[in-house]
Amino acid sequence: MGDDHTRKDNRIEDIVIYFLIDDEPYQTLDWGLGGFKVGGYQGKMVTNAEFQVNGIGPDLESIFKVGIDCQAVRINNEELSASFIEIDSDVYDILEALMLRREKPLEKLKQQLPHGSMAERFKNLADDNVRKLYAAFLKLEAATGDRKQELKGVYAQALDIKNQGANLGYDLMGEVCNELCLLIEKLDGAGPKEVEIIKIHIETMKLVLTQNIKGSGGDIGEQILAGFRRLCDQFHA
Repeated sequence: MGDDHTRKDNRIEDIVIYFLIDDEPYQTLDWGLGGFKVGGYQGKMVTNAEFQVNGIGPDLESIFKVGIDCQAVRINNEELSASFIEIDSDVYDILEALMLRREKPLEKLKQQLPHGSMAERFKNLADDNVRKLYAAFLKLEAATGDRKQELKGVYAQALDIKNQGANLGYDLMGEVCNELCLLIEKLDGAGPKEVEIIKIHIETMKLVLTQNIKGSGGDIGEQILAGFRRLCDQFHA
């Protein structure tokens, strides 16, 4: 599975799907009929551990409920590579339909196999994460002095969102949060100017969630990102 692991199948990178591990969604970096690699993994699994995938789908709106026995091959830099120990015929049909981008077989499988939407659940989780980030920001805003401790609090919450953003389907929010993390990493303290630019990042994330902008957001996402960057440029000037 990794560089030193013999793969049993050709891996797909350009078709991104979701695997659920312990009901947590992870977007694929690559996948095939022999296993997968996902990003943003922050669990406690160790190499060679056996575990189960309990959901597969093309997006969070359509997750097939499955039970696939897997083995962790490599865990590095929040990337989990795993091999399938065994897949049944239903899982094979799901993976094949996703691999070949066949809508009709997928719709037929939805009529035959248990599936559901996880979108609302993960929207609530994203909302909760941003609320925690905003609460940390309010402590930063109210503080005096160099605000180093409060900056650490904001950074910790932002890091969680950055790691989860894409896996929860909010790529645009994750991108803004990544820029927030990069900004804070460069700061040795926070004065009024820094507090204001951090607020712009958070307000942009809140807007993405309020509008429920999934993925990159298309044209609306580009407009939001362009406006966000214009505001940031004003503060960097």
